[in-house]
Amino acid sequence: MSESTRLKILKVAIDEFLEKGFEGASLRNIAKLSKVSTGAIYGYFTSKSDIFDTLVKDTSEELYKLMEINIQEFFEGDIENQISNLGNNSENMIYPLIDYIYAHYNEFYLIFLKSQGTKYQYYIERFVDLEIKNTIVFVDYLFQAGKIKKRPTNTIIAILSENSILAIFKVLSLGLPIEQAKEQVEYISNFYYSGWIDIINQ
Repeated sequence: MSESTRLKILKVAIDEFLEKGFEGASLRNIAKLSKVSTGAIYGYFTSKSDIFDTLVKDTSEELYKLMEINIQEFFEGDIENQISNLGNNSENMIYPLIDYIYAHYNEFYLIFLKSQGTKYQYYIERFVDLEIKNTIVFVDYLFQAGKIKKRPTNTIIAILSENSILAIFKVLSLGLPIEQAKEQVEYISNFYYSGWIDIINQ
């Protein structure tokens, strides 16, 4: 098997997926444009899903790890620093993720908009779950430290966390220039920051 042929198949496949999505993409067409037989593709990949996974797996996992690291660093400070850092949420936590996404935009465009029919159609839900879990931890810290008098329910926390993550990823799926995307995400971040500050100050 030739590594150059494998890379050519992947190059053709990403264009096919970007144009038609996973469900509309054709292994036969990928093979034709790669100038190999459909059978030959199976010498390199087990399925169309395997090709898609090969294209996006590493970058998708790296983004998730980056968010985990950012959250871990956020919790390393004391409670006062954590509250203070809420106002720098975009610059400290979100912008590095945006930079990474835009450095690998084709792969993330596949995940955001072209992954129906693959496990990656649920990819953003992993970030939602992570945000909910850690926001609950943060709110518990605030409540136990006496920073908030009335603790929001976990249901409310989940709704707010989910909506903030979905709004951010929606912006990042629009294909905006990176600076414009950061500006739009900043609006979202400020909106939710103001809400949390109101909760803290009640």
